[in-house]
Amino acid sequence: NKLTGSIPKKINALEFLLELNLSSNEFTGVIPKTIGDITSLRKIYMNNNSLSGSIPSTIGKLADLTDLNLLDNFISGSIPFEICLLTDNNLGSILVDPNIAGCSKL
Repeated sequence: NKLTGSIPKKINALEFLLELNLSSNEFTGVIPKTIGDITSLRKIYMNNNSLSGSIPSTIGKLADLTDLNLLDNFISGSIPFEICLLTDNNLGSILVDPNIAGCSKL
């Protein structure tokens, strides 16, 4: 695919979505905070785009999340603490670029 533009804020209307695969497109802008409202989500693949900004902490509301792939974007900052807490549950894979500060165990 070569989808362009920003990811719509109304993505949360997909309330029963289990897997969101937007990888290998040309999406720009930020990851909408409303993604955390899709509480059924288990896998998020947004790698290989041109997304920028920080990783929304609202992703930490996704208690059943197992995979998060944000590689090859222009995201900055660190992995929010709320997401780091998910590694104690089901989250087994967090893939981000090396410039993103990772989770550290407290």
